[in-house]
Amino acid sequence: MNIKNKLSSLMYAPLALALLAACSSDEDFREKAPEVKGQTLTINATNGIEANYSRTIFTDEETKVKAVWGGTDNVVIVNGTSGNVSAPANFTVTPKEDAHYATLTGTVTGLAAGNVVSGYIVSDYIKAENLSNSNQLVSVDYSKQKGTFDDAMAHCLQFGTATYTGGDNIPNMSFDYKTTFFELTLTFPENLSSTVQLSMSGNGLVGKSYVNTVDKAGEFNTDANIEGNINISDVNVEAGTAKVWVAMQPATLSNVIITAVDANNKYYKFDVSGKNSANLVAGKVYAFGVKGNVSTIEESLIGNGTDEANAYQISTLKQLEFVRDQVNNGSYSGKYYKLMSDIEINGEWKPIGTNTKQFKGGSFDGTNHTITGSYNVNIAANEGAGLFGVASSTTIKNLHNAANITVTASALTCGIGSVVGRLLYGSTLEHCSNTGTITASDGHVGGIVGSVIVSNKDESKKTTSLVEACWNDGHIISNSTRTNSKGAGGVIGMLQTGTDVVDYIIVRGCYSKANAEISIATKTASYGGGVVGFTGNAIVDLIKVYACWSAASFGGNTNTRSAIISSGSTAKFSVCETWYNNSVSSTKVSNVAGNITGNNKADKTDTPSAEAITYMNAALSTAGSAYQFDADGNITKK
Repeated sequence: MNIKNKLSSLMYAPLALALLAACSSDEDFREKAPEVKGQTLTINATNGIEANYSRTIFTDEETKVKAVWGGTDNVVIVNGTSGNVSAPANFTVTPKEDAHYATLTGTVTGLAAGNVVSGYIVSDYIKAENLSNSNQLVSVDYSKQKGTFDDAMAHCLQFGTATYTGGDNIPNMSFDYKTTFFELTLTFPENLSSTVQLSMSGNGLVGKSYVNTVDKAGEFNTDANIEGNINISDVNVEAGTAKVWVAMQPATLSNVIITAVDANNKYYKFDVSGKNSANLVAGKVYAFGVKGNVSTIEESLIGNGTDEANAYQISTLKQLEFVRDQVNNGSYSGKYYKLMSDIEINGEWKPIGTNTKQFKGGSFDGTNHTITGSYNVNIAANEGAGLFGVASSTTIKNLHNAANITVTASALTCGIGSVVGRLLYGSTLEHCSNTGTITASDGHVGGIVGSVIVSNKDESKKTTSLVEACWNDGHIISNSTRTNSKGAGGVIGMLQTGTDVVDYIIVRGCYSKANAEISIATKTASYGGGVVGFTGNAIVDLIKVYACWSAASFGGNTNTRSAIISSGSTAKFSVCETWYNNSVSSTKVSNVAGNITGNNKADKTDTPSAEAITYMNAALSTAGSAYQFDADGNITKK
């Protein structure tokens, strides 16, 4: 078989192999459970496509295709039925005969006739997730690759499934491949010899995919998939040509584009698919060549930003910095964006949006990607710090922060949050989270947003600012020495209105988890809240906080602490349908008892009771929210 056959276009028939790639790993699966009494099981690993081959290793050489199992393969087995799933068990792999087959041996618990038994080979990119959930999943992270043959093979998922009928063996477990591959030859428009960074985008491209292990075993769980680009680092280009291997989830793809940036920050663009689309099939190689053109960083942003359907796609830190600079210069107002990859930020960061050049209108959809790293921000009075500085009349959603952020702020009027510093004028902050440590020298600081501020007094232009389905599991530290009222909150630092203001602020479906801690260095006029740090609102019914919970703890010298929201004694707002852990938080839901209505319960546990989840979900449903809490208190989309 000649595996080098090149095709002129993605749209033609691919080079097809029934099975093609090895997925071996020496990774130590370290979460080893103590010995338990279970069923020792022997599995005969076979293949349902070709009876003679249970596993195929595809080598990047002419005509070399061979089917072997290796004794170092790390196979994990799970079993059960929906709602009753075993913990994953490591199985020993013993190749037999000419290694076309293997015997898998190990011990599983809870095995019963009729159980679906699934197996897969783990690697650095293939892991088990949601193991406490009846719908166990295997995740495959395609988002960061090296472009080499070996790395592409390490991203391939080989998955087997069978039904246990009894006894101590399964005579036939079929292992199939869930991954497809591009074998690309990229031709640059000049005789380039350099190291380049590549980013592949396209409609239907998945950055992280999930496969069910028990419920609908072996099927892709498309509801859990994270849309995203594939970033390929440090690709060598010699004499204008680069050979690149890319692994991905099988899907129908269109508008496939690759952008490249070389060591001199020069950009190139490769149109992989043109106007065509292709339905990629698992276990096959699509081999073809593409010619590129010289481009710019602005042209590397897929989309035109006019609406959500045509949002600018941000895949790299350089693209994010470019967008930031355009916004802060007063351009790109009212544009729409989608984050297509996790982004790492280190060193100094200038936030997106300032007090005079706000991130305004449009939206920013993080598509459930994460900001990582450790960065510092310096801001003046009335500015904000976080990924975004000051945002107004906009929506920011589905964005997660795991970065540690240290902010030097010059005034109490500063707002500091992991996602946005100051949120103004009828904006929405939806389904965002923080697990990093946020430290501020001054200002109001929250895990997600520092300050939510409304000031509109025109009844005809009344708006609502909404913070919904946001959560914190990080450490929030305020080092402010001010004697004025200052807030630190698990989700929001401060909610601010003013005299004669008519706009609403609603906080719902938000929470701080058990690892969250809120600390304020000085006791004078300091307010801490598990969800909201402080409000001084003096107008009835403008602020509503409901269907929220907190298991956050408090450190430092915080003077006034409340499990949900903290405030001055004359503040006015409503709190209802909440839950909190009263062994770590204040016994108060808020600091003003007259504002508390409905159900507000407490337990000495890290997650809400079933009763609390029921009444919080009822409140969300009544409000028409698209979110609800699961049995563990985590927010999910309905």
